[in-house]
Amino acid sequence: MIDIDGTVRSLSGEALKGIAVSNGEEVVKTDSRGRFRLGAEPEVHPFIFATRPDGFADNGWYVRTPAADGQVELVLEPPAQRPSANRTVRLGHITDIHLGVHVWVPPRNFRRDLRHIQETDPDLDLLIATGDLTAKGDVPSLQAFRDIVARNPQRIIPGYGGHDGRDEPSLPKIRGWQEVMGPTSFSLEVGRWHLILWADQDGCFTPELVPVKRRWLEADLAAAAGRRIILAQHEQPTDELLKFVGKRGVELVLFGHVHSSKCYEHAGVLVLGAPPLVFGGHDTMPRGYRRIELGRSKVSNYYRAFIRRPRRKSKSNRRFNIIWQAQAPTCLNRGQPLVAGPDVFLPLSDEEYRGRSGVLCLSADRGRRKWLAPTEHSVRGSLDLADGLLLAVTQAGEVLALDKATGKGVWSRRLEGFPHRWIHSGPTVIDGIVIAGNGASGIEAFDLPTGNPLWRWCHPAGAVDWPHYVRPIPLGHRVAIAVRGGGVSCLSARSGRPSWHFAARYNNSLPAPLLAGDRLLVPEGRGKFHAVDPADGRRLWTRHTTGPTDRPGSSIAGWACDSEVLVFNTEEWRQRGTAQCRRVTDGKLLWQFEYQKDLADMLEYTRGGHQALAPPLLTEQVVYLAGLDGRLVALERMTGQRLGSFDLGEPIVSTALLDERSLVAVTYPGSIVCIEVPVPSARQDNMDA
Repeated sequence: MIDIDGTVRSLSGEALKGIAVSNGEEVVKTDSRGRFRLGAEPEVHPFIFATRPDGFADNGWYVRTPAADGQVELVLEPPAQRPSANRTVRLGHITDIHLGVHVWVPPRNFRRDLRHIQETDPDLDLLIATGDLTAKGDVPSLQAFRDIVARNPQRIIPGYGGHDGRDEPSLPKIRGWQEVMGPTSFSLEVGRWHLILWADQDGCFTPELVPVKRRWLEADLAAAAGRRIILAQHEQPTDELLKFVGKRGVELVLFGHVHSSKCYEHAGVLVLGAPPLVFGGHDTMPRGYRRIELGRSKVSNYYRAFIRRPRRKSKSNRRFNIIWQAQAPTCLNRGQPLVAGPDVFLPLSDEEYRGRSGVLCLSADRGRRKWLAPTEHSVRGSLDLADGLLLAVTQAGEVLALDKATGKGVWSRRLEGFPHRWIHSGPTVIDGIVIAGNGASGIEAFDLPTGNPLWRWCHPAGAVDWPHYVRPIPLGHRVAIAVRGGGVSCLSARSGRPSWHFAARYNNSLPAPLLAGDRLLVPEGRGKFHAVDPADGRRLWTRHTTGPTDRPGSSIAGWACDSEVLVFNTEEWRQRGTAQCRRVTDGKLLWQFEYQKDLADMLEYTRGGHQALAPPLLTEQVVYLAGLDGRLVALERMTGQRLGSFDLGEPIVSTALLDERSLVAVTYPGSIVCIEVPVPSARQDNMDA
């Protein structure tokens, strides 16, 4: 241990008193002459650093710990004019950039997105970047990120994530970060708020350093007592951490890592997770960032999605007529509309935590709102209906049974792990039993009339949720459950007892298995799908999604089938996504269709792609395709001949047939459009692209 006598002063030489200074474990404050004293071990405490006061520049706030006893000096640059401490603070939250000089996201894409933020929200006080800022943590990529930050007109505060040391050969995986960026955990002041950037990922540190950084967090919170506090870290905070920081003045936690959006409150703390800035999220949220306004008594949160306007002039086929239009109070996502007689039910996903999530009921004939049942958290997955009850699951893990006619709650149950769950799949009702959840963290069953719990099953692959939209599939008195990374398991709906398991690589964007006659179709990553015997899980055959070209196979993003054909969308990371039509009996390719450029990047890792989220719709004569390019396209089902198209001008995320002559299309910005689609005659009207 060495002894350090230090001072903190301004550029003009003025002593700065009351400044919090740390060695990465202990926090002290400067006296009236700007002096402080700290002990340090250079291997454990590589930096001596200060908490930057409001408005001070991001230079001079840290120095390397000397190898022997001595003095250090921190020179902070004050603002030309001290900002008001009582102002409304405006923050931008960005995350998971994965910048790489040679791999993943090139620097030019990041610079382009920062320019977009500046044009959209020029009044932001600063941008907080919550980790995985580089793809591998190599020094050239870290330097490129640092240089972009230094030149950006808006101030950026970078935080450490696991990818920022991914390729380092041994623990601690923070050496490159420390060389280029400085301390992994630190704090600063902005307005009346104290902002903490904390390196929360223990697996990137040696066992000796993990308690050191935890003690620093405790010390920094104690030094900031009496202030309003924001904690920014890479991963979703644990239950234990939220309870700990909630008692110490933390009001807001920001995180990334999951490449998904989530808003909830726990232990008195508002928690906000954001999708990536630079490509689509695992949860099929469009890439973007959060704008957060910190007022005197209110924290407001807005999600800024990157939605492009179509460059083309909107053309409409004269044989496609709008019957009615409605507007949801919030954005809409992959959860499908549920059509039941005179009603259309829609799940509402509120990504700004402003009380707009829930379930919406519209009349099928005119689109008139019948009722709206608000929920505390977003409803991402599709709904189910049985015995007059409408069933929904919130993202945080609450199962809800609503009266179909009025929307009033009949019962609700919280899944194990609420509110830290990531439930994007909808519930399924089999034999009067409601089945909901994710297989890895727990599928649970409830009695339909009462909500009484019946059983719980966890996949042996592990106990970690990850966003996907795969709902349980009824197989008679059993249920097929797909688990991310864990394949498909078949359980008894009555007891939850497993009967068979089929190994497959399930990823985030794959759809649920599809029952096609006497076989269960199971999608898998790496561009293939399987036909499985639903009785025993035996594989019957495997097909690849490769078309007539030599293009490699692509993952399936959504599909539908009947007794004759199977139609699915493919997810392409670097190429154009297609819709492929195949014979359902043997998987033989009949035709394929290419989508146009997306208006929003909503599939994972995509940017500037040509994709579709909505599954195809099949009628006796027509296949309807709805893309993120905003177009609804009608194709002859056996030949793929183009019959016509309708341009909504917004990315379409889900669709549902009302009958043979009309359908409902839903867009991400919340437009709900009922469209008349007449049965084609012998003489077809073809539309230009």
